[in-house]
This record gives sequence, structure tokens and C-alpha cells, in this order.
Amino acid sequence: MEFVKYYSLYNLAPVAYFTFDKEGVILEVNSTATQLLKEQRNFILDKPVMVYLPPQGQDDFYHHRQKVLKTKEQQSCELQMRTK
Repeated sequence: MEFVKYYSLYNLAPVAYFTFDKEGVILEVNSTATQLLKEQRNFILDKPVMVYLPPQGQDDFYHHRQKVLKTKEQQSCELQMRTK
């Protein structure tokens, strides 16, 4: 029920949101992210986020992911992404 309660906040937010697994594979993405990446949602899901990141962004995401895995706390970060 919590997911339904916050669905609009996540999916309709004016900024791109992604949810990843511990390997950096995209599990969920909101509508803004699909628009910015110019991709359909089903094409983005289950892909490694690294395919959308330039080299510096890959390093930033790697360090962000390491921090999340170490602290086991939810984190956020801003990244520049590539579109197709």
C-alpha cells in the first residue's frame, strides 16, 4: 500500500528518479527520466545505468553506489546522463 501512496510523487516528479539494485541495474524509473533519456520505460528497465553515463558519471556513480552499500542507507546523487 505504501508504494501506491507514493506512486505519484515518484512517477510524476519533475526530476528524473531511478531505483537500482546493488549492481547498478535499473529496477524502476519515473516518467521524467524516460522523457529525458528519450527512451521507453521498458527499454530502460533491467539495463545497467552505466550505459547512460559518460566516463566521469560512471566514476561518480561507482563511488555513490559504494557509499550506499557501505552505509546501507538510502542516498541520492545527481548525475549527467547521455541520451541516445
